[in-house]
Amino acid sequence: MRSEKQIIEKKQMGDMNVVAQVLSKKHNRYISASYASIILTRPKSKLYADAIEVLRQVVEAREQLINETVLS
Repeated sequence: MRSEKQIIEKKQMGDMNVVAQVLSKKHNRYISASYASIILTRPKSKLYADAIEVLRQVVEAREQLINETVLS
């Protein structure tokens, strides 16, 4: 499992949109991509743990898909 810093370094354009959508659904309120980015800069934020977990899943899913495509 990667550290939070490594996960944040691996994020790419579009990842924050996905994180924002998932957080919005999970917390039943609108969360924009820019607000999701702000959450990730504040480790003491109430939503930080959820945001970093979702970002970890997005990064790992992308890398897995790329590795499967390359190895096929």
